[in-house]
Amino acid sequence: MKSPASQAAGLRRRAQARLKARPVARSPQSAAKAARLQHELEVRQIELELQQEDLLAAFTESETVRELYTGLFDYLPVGCFNLAPNGTITLVNLTGARLVGVPRARLLGSRFQFLVAETDRGAVADFLDSVLAGGSPRSVELTLARVAQPPLAVHLEGTHLAERTGCRVVMLDISARRAADEKLRVSDAALKAVSQGVLITGPDQLILSANAAFQTITGYDESAILGRNCRFLQGPLTDRTTVSAMRAALRQPVEFTGEILNYRQDGTPFWNQVTISPVLDGHGRLTHFVGITRDVSAQKHAQEALRASREQLRNFARRLQVIREAERTNVAREIHEALAQELTRLKMDLAWLNRRLIQTVTEPTRQAIRRKLDSMIELSNATFESVLKLATSLRPVVLDSLGLGPAIEWLVEDFQTRTGIAGQARVAKHLPVLDPASATALFRIVQESLTNVIRHAAARHVTVTLAVREAQLSLTVQDDGRGITPEQLADPMSIGLLGLKEHAAVLGGMAHIGPAPDGGTMVRVTTPLPAKPSKT
Repeated sequence: MKSPASQAAGLRRRAQARLKARPVARSPQSAAKAARLQHELEVRQIELELQQEDLLAAFTESETVRELYTGLFDYLPVGCFNLAPNGTITLVNLTGARLVGVPRARLLGSRFQFLVAETDRGAVADFLDSVLAGGSPRSVELTLARVAQPPLAVHLEGTHLAERTGCRVVMLDISARRAADEKLRVSDAALKAVSQGVLITGPDQLILSANAAFQTITGYDESAILGRNCRFLQGPLTDRTTVSAMRAALRQPVEFTGEILNYRQDGTPFWNQVTISPVLDGHGRLTHFVGITRDVSAQKHAQEALRASREQLRNFARRLQVIREAERTNVAREIHEALAQELTRLKMDLAWLNRRLIQTVTEPTRQAIRRKLDSMIELSNATFESVLKLATSLRPVVLDSLGLGPAIEWLVEDFQTRTGIAGQARVAKHLPVLDPASATALFRIVQESLTNVIRHAAARHVTVTLAVREAQLSLTVQDDGRGITPEQLADPMSIGLLGLKEHAAVLGGMAHIGPAPDGGTMVRVTTPLPAKPSKT
């Protein structure tokens, strides 16, 4: 194609040749007319020259625009394809050729359908038919089958070219998005499998995601969580100091770890051990928060119970010390008031006998000595009874000599004699042989229970039952008194009750103390039966 300048020069030569061929008249009128015509022609020539310059400038500009358009078209970040109605590629940019992995020269004239994976060819055919028909859908996602390169996930947008047949297809690489979606899917699956509650919020602390464990812990389903601020878990007993510390950490933002009392959907409180970590992008900007939640209510209650138990043990130890000192005082008083006085009387009687025996023994003296000896024998018997009573109070001999069953029967009978409260002992005939420590612990449980009846129950009747049930030894002490209240059961200063439980724990068993079915109070202790000795 000739340039505008060469075309104009050729036109000038043709015009000059034609002018020379024309005849010229030489009359005065024609000379004046020729002058005017020459002037007009010169003006016209200048106009044409100006038009030619404008045309040259427009042509140059159009070439520049065309080159710019071609560059922009080739290096668009998306692939562009013009397709004939049968799917033949008539135009493609460099980005499109790069995406499909085929040189542009080889793409022109080839069928677009053969660029995609075989499994997606039906989908691309439906897509092109829809675009050419001007219908819907006009977008599709599929995979390119590239030679010597991995497959590529792409998104296609189609536009029907109304002014001429065919369509234009825009291709976008979505492999990174597909990978991110897959990574997110795997992350979501991992979060759902985590046993701890995981919560993700935006910088505004509005919830974006919550895993299944968090929903289980709080009782809220996902629809009731998303878009809300985490403060909806707070309640009337939530510690405001902890909340303030948490908010201050989030404003900085820095990691926060603490325990806070939160509330489930049904209103029940739970102790939430929470760790909130800020997540920053490569430029240090906050993108979101990740919160890890653990329900530590059981551990918290166990700690409280342990503290209460330790306090009870301290009270029990103090009470034991008081009881021990009181028992020592009682023993000393018994020894001083009973044994010491009786022994002093024996000593005085022996001194009296000694004085009488060194004198002449007359019949009246002999009678006096006999009466004194009788008195001394009675005093000796009383002293023996006092010693026996004192020893029995320290440890019943019957427990060591006859065993637990007879010892309990003796204890109930002695209780009835001393207090006037009717007592009944129901002891199984064939009890297992217990080691001394176990027998002593069960004996002390009965002893302590009967002491509590005297102090608190105002009962008229007490029944003590020792039986073997379901491979366990069962001991029950039940009275018909005023009963025991929940406040008394929960009182950490109830040293007697704590002592019963401690004795049961020594046996490896459990003690239950509470109201009896028919009124009054019942103490029930169950302990495993002792292992039978192996035969050799």
